[in-house]
Amino acid sequence: MKPGQAIQVWADTDVNKGNNSKPGPNHYYEISMNSKGEFVYLNHTGEAVHYKDEFGKPQILYHNSRIPREAWEKLRIFRIYK
Repeated sequence: MKPGQAIQVWADTDVNKGNNSKPGPNHYYEISMNSKGEFVYLNHTGEAVHYKDEFGKPQILYHNSRIPREAWEKLRIFRIYK
């Protein structure tokens, strides 16, 4: 992917909703690449992703933020559309 381009993903965004969530994909959003070659989280609903950094410290991934390596598994992406 080149800087400025984006892909659409189909993901499970209920992961932070506890017992009220249904497993499986339920929402489309985009992931783009910035001018530094970093992937950027573009979930337009404002749904934040909770993950732990390399030191085990809880972190939150917000809309329009760089996606760190440790956050990818928490994105729960089921399909990628180009």
